[in-house]
Amino acid sequence: MTLPATTAATAAADAYPHYAAAFAAQTPPAAPALGDLRRRGWDAFGRLGLPTARRGNEPWKYTNIAPIARAEFAGAGVAADITAGSGVTLARLQALAPWQPDWHTLAFVDGVFAPGLSSDGNGGGGLSVIPLSDAAAVAGNGGAAAGINLLGELALPDADGFVALNTAFIGDGAVVVVPPDADGGVVNIVYLGTRPAAAHPRTLVLAQRNSRLTVVETYAGPDDTRYLANAVTEIHAHAGARVEHYRLL
Repeated sequence: MTLPATTAATAAADAYPHYAAAFAAQTPPAAPALGDLRRRGWDAFGRLGLPTARRGNEPWKYTNIAPIARAEFAGAGVAADITAGSGVTLARLQALAPWQPDWHTLAFVDGVFAPGLSSDGNGGGGLSVIPLSDAAAVAGNGGAAAGINLLGELALPDADGFVALNTAFIGDGAVVVVPPDADGGVVNIVYLGTRPAAAHPRTLVLAQRNSRLTVVETYAGPDDTRYLANAVTEIHAHAGARVEHYRLL
């Protein structure tokens, strides 16, 4: 069934036809709630657009967004084995991003989870770390899958045009859940861009009561390639939880 376009969605399609085409071409998510969230994001994007105004725009007044707004990036990768297709090796990953064998590492290439570049670390106590795409497929089954219900609670689509755009294209990223009183160690999340494309990764962290966790997010890619990593991270820390978060660009 095709949903009727709202006035806001129509405005987004008129102002950003390349994003409208990409939005319409998305594969429906496994979890219906993600489909609803995408629609909320697209409607909010229609109302907000990208924050190109330089006056009255405190968060972005020193950053010229116009080139990003004008650029027509390709959509995120959809290949089943994007690691082989993009030529990314573990050695290249380690050259571009921090990496230790005892870290739990999730790697994404051009917006798609790359299992061949990911590894289990020594995080204990029931730590759950899975790609958002997998969490959506088993939503409601506990662990990281349960955390997917928190998407959009902290990063409201109406808060910012980039958040709205990320929400409209939400599809993959990392979901991390640390149980109460557990030490999750270090979770290393690497987002690599290898081609002129847009990726909209979402990282969701749920640190339950009195838990401990360190999260390292790295965004990297070739110096000679123009790509867009429109990332959003939501961290829920319950009473007594301690989360150290590092973002490397």
